Amino acid sequence: MKLIISKIINKLTPQILIKYKKYTVAKIKQLIMEDFLDIQIIREQAIIMGNGAHELRNFFAMTKKNDLPELIAIDTLAAQVENQSRQFVQISLNPANLLKPETGKNILRSIYRANNFFLRNLKLDTKELGYSLMSKQLLNQIIENIELQQKIVKNLDKQLNAVFNSYLDQGIEDAQIIADQFKDNQLYKQLNYNLDLSLAKSLENLNLENLVETAKSTCNKAHSIQNAICTYQTIEKVKNPANQINNLSGNIENQFRAILQAFGQQTNNPNGVKQVIQNQTKAAIEQITQITNHQKSISAFYPQEMKYITEACDQIMLSISYFQEIAESKIVEVLN
Repeated sequence: MKLIISKIINKLTPQILIKYKKYTVAKIKQLIMEDFLDIQIIREQAIIMGNGAHELRNFFAMTKKNDLPELIAIDTLAAQVENQSRQFVQISLNPANLLKPETGKNILRSIYRANNFFLRNLKLDTKELGYSLMSKQLLNQIIENIELQQKIVKNLDKQLNAVFNSYLDQGIEDAQIIADQFKDNQLYKQLNYNLDLSLAKSLENLNLENLVETAKSTCNKAHSIQNAICTYQTIEKVKNPANQINNLSGNIENQFRAILQAFGQQTNNPNGVKQVIQNQTKAAIEQITQITNHQKSISAFYPQEMKYITEACDQIMLSISYFQEIAESKIVEVLN
């Protein structure tokens, strides 16, 4: 790496040379990575990759997976992939760390191996297994999701390699071309949880399918708070409240996943579904209250950056109120 940096410095223009030459080699590595790698694209792709793993867990929430060891294993590992994707975003605060085998590269390898494990199990023939894991349509959706995650892992690795191998000239152009690969991919766009949470479909046409989508979207919005807060977990002065927000928004994820589970597994028991919605939304309100309190500590230092979390919490609260109304008066209508 030092040799590469030395070659770069020899090729730099006098103006840029002044910028770099006063720094240590370690600092030069960081500056060059920041200058020549599109870190925002890297972070976006890592977040979408984690969102894909999160989406798998939403699929499985509605499946009676306790009788299916393959799905239990995949669900457990998918939670790990979610977390690793956020770790990748965290270490990108110093872009040079992305190239280190023990940090960025190792995370990509671990995610890639986990997804290969998922695909091997999901593509097993029903005759070989002795039973069916799920409907063919749902299985194809899940496989499409995992295959997109694998493409993102490879894409991230290629971007890092392009910049590492040639910080200047063609290597940088190669990295930018590689980064644009997903701009027209529809599933990639669907996994962008920064989009506003909308109740419009359920309000216009109240049925179980639309209610499930609203519960998923609320779960996803809570997950997006974890994505938004993850880099602040590495900043000492706001680390503690950021960790709390991460944990609390994870709780909201689980509360709406419990509602999804009720929709998937208790459709013949309206009173049971009603009880689940009431209990889980009541708990979610408490989580939102605590997130708001912890957020104030971070807003003192980063007021602009915390606006997204405020908006996300407001949207989740609207959804909570909506589900409470449904549970109170319309759940039998929806499930019949």
